[in-house]
Parts: sequence; structure tokens; C-alpha cells
Amino acid sequence: MGIKYNLVSGVFAALAGVNTKIGFNFGSDGAIQSLFLPRLGIDPSNSILLYSIHAVFIILMLLSNALMLKFYVLSMHENGAAKATVYNFAINYLSSLTFGALFFNEVIT
Repeated sequence: MGIKYNLVSGVFAALAGVNTKIGFNFGSDGAIQSLFLPRLGIDPSNSILLYSIHAVFIILMLLSNALMLKFYVLSMHENGAAKATVYNFAINYLSSLTFGALFFNEVIT
């Protein structure tokens, strides 16, 4: 029973969620305008740069999803569909909790 592909797939699935949350939050309270731009010393009124950064995170989301699917299929070949699904769900859930706490200061109760 190998879960190495599930570990990679679950982490990429959680990273896809992180990139989605960052890339599609266009409000002034979004992570890009409130965290990234001030730390980089970039003026938030520069809309071309702002939308470019959003586009980068959306591309990272697509790439993360593609890699997640690749490793998920490899896991299904190795473990069967049922086991791969359960393992992937568990690792994705734990990774999402961890990334939510690290990147978005979400409270884990």
C-alpha cells in the first residue's frame, strides 16, 4: 500500500484551493492588495500589475489542479479507485486545514 502519490496529490489539491482563494479575491481586503502589494512596496492603484498578479495565481491554480489530477490517477493505478479516493480526501482535508491556518490565519477549532 503506497500513499506517496496521494500525499503529493492531496497537497496539490489544497494548494489549488489556496491559489483560487487568492487569485479570485479582487476586493480591497484580498490577500494580494492587503498582504503582497504593501510588502513589495507596490502602489495598489496600478491596475495592470494588480490584474497580472491575480492572473499568476489563477495560472498557479490551474497548474496545481493539473498536477493533483496527474498524481491522483497514478495513485488510482497503484491503490485502486476506492482507496485512492479515501486517502486523497484525508490528505487534502488535513493540508487544507494547515494551509488555511498558515496563509489565512483561520482558526482551527
